[in-house]
Amino acid sequence: MDGMQAEVRHGPAELDESYARRIITDFPYPVAKQFTKLRTDECLDPGPLRLKYILATAEALGRFVGALVLCECRELLEKQPAEVPAGLSSQFRRELARPSWGFWTRVTREGSKLLRAAGGASLVRGLDELWLDPKGGPTEVARALDELLAVRNGLSHDRIKAMLPGEFRTLCDRTFPLLCVALERAGLLFGFELAFVSAIAVEKRRRGEPDFVHRFKRISGVSDDFQGAREKLHFPLESAAIILKRRDGPGHLSLEPFYVYEDQAGEAPDIFFLNGVRDNGEIEYAACHRGGRFQSGASARGAELAEEIQHVSEVFDPAGPRGGGP
Repeated sequence: MDGMQAEVRHGPAELDESYARRIITDFPYPVAKQFTKLRTDECLDPGPLRLKYILATAEALGRFVGALVLCECRELLEKQPAEVPAGLSSQFRRELARPSWGFWTRVTREGSKLLRAAGGASLVRGLDELWLDPKGGPTEVARALDELLAVRNGLSHDRIKAMLPGEFRTLCDRTFPLLCVALERAGLLFGFELAFVSAIAVEKRRRGEPDFVHRFKRISGVSDDFQGAREKLHFPLESAAIILKRRDGPGHLSLEPFYVYEDQAGEAPDIFFLNGVRDNGEIEYAACHRGGRFQSGASARGAELAEEIQHVSEVFDPAGPRGGGP
């Protein structure tokens, strides 16, 4: 790891302000929500809160990219069934039940290799280039997030309690430039937006083809007041699903069951990410902001989410153990 860390080009002490504002308004909500906390008055000075949200933003970015890569690989394998590389399938079910930051890092690395071998991602073109350089080695994003993960893994609760102000300053000065590198290189995500398909209506004339009128909640930036939108398509998208869609043209990718919108089961309406699968099969989700946590049994879509988790497990780890979890 030390050799890898030495290769990372540290970024600027601060992001360009116009770029930072663009993250707040246009970046995927799960990442933007953590980033905006980092810019609050309480986090301006080096200390435990600033360090917490530097690492939380990095983890949110790593999780989002990992889920995106996994969903692109799922689309690929559903359309062109093939043997899943051992680096991706090994221990997949067990780790999906407790999806750590390290799990998403492995998924991103190995999934990017699969996408590159297949000619690239279907929606987010160049997604593999975010993690792999032209020779297949780690990019600056990969090295920066790997180093941030190493820092986070080295911080136990007891160590944080015993740290002195100077130690927090040193770690903040070390980690924030790495986060800047990762966020700057992840700018390809600005070409897409998250949306929740809240309703689909069918319009059809007697001699015409049907049109499907979709209602969306647009989930860009940090606002919790998700703006509504309508779009008429000649085909239906997944209903009640979180999707990633191109801003400037057709194309979408479902991110379920890794991200879901829930307005009943949690403490407040929010976007939730997969936080684990219990031994009894209950899926746990954690909010990106204010919704707390919920288990799939409390959601009207619980059975559907469990079915999707099982499907993902079978796609990526067909020979894995069966049981109460995935």
